[in-house]
Amino acid sequence: MENVLATCALFISVVSLVTAIIFGRSQMRHEKNSVVPFVEFMFFDSEPQFYVKLKNVGMGPMIIESMIVTLDDIEKASIMSCFKSIIPREEMKKYYDFEYGRIISKDRVLSPDSELFFISLKECKDIEIVKDNDYYNLVARLADTFRRIKIKIVFRDIYGKEFTAERNLEEYFYAWYAEHLT
Repeated sequence: MENVLATCALFISVVSLVTAIIFGRSQMRHEKNSVVPFVEFMFFDSEPQFYVKLKNVGMGPMIIESMIVTLDDIEKASIMSCFKSIIPREEMKKYYDFEYGRIISKDRVLSPDSELFFISLKECKDIEIVKDNDYYNLVARLADTFRRIKIKIVFRDIYGKEFTAERNLEEYFYAWYAEHLT
C-alpha cells in the first residue's frame, strides 16, 4: 500500500513538473510576443509644415542597431548629408526653417510611443514668401532629393530578436511636391 501511494505521489509530481515546464515556456513565448517593437514611418504635410519621423508603435522598446540612409543607392552618414551637398543652407533659409533629426547612434532605445524625427520643413513665418522661380526651383530640388532617399533601420527587441524596417521617401515626396507647386 505504501508503494502504491509513493508511486502515485511520484507520478503526480512528475506530471506537475512537466505541466509547469510546458506552461512556463508558453508564458515566456507570450511575453516575448507581447513586447515586440513595431516601426511606423510617419509623414505629415500641412500648409506650413512637413516632416518625416519614425515612431515605435509596438508594445516593447526598440533598440536601434543601425540606420542606413542612401541617396541614389550610395550610403550617406545621415539624412542631413543628403541635402547639404545639393541645397546650400543659405538658400534653404530664404523660405524654410529646416531641421534635421539627430544622427541615430547604435543601441539608442526608443520606448513604446516614442518618436524620432528625420527631417522637418516649416515655412518661415517672419518673412513674406514670394513664390518666384527661385522658390519653385528649390521645391523641385527638395522633392527630387526626397524621392531618391531610402532609410533602413535595423533594430532588436529586448530579447535580442532582430528586425528591419525600410522606407523609400519617394511615396512622401509626391504629396509634398504637389502641395507646394500649387
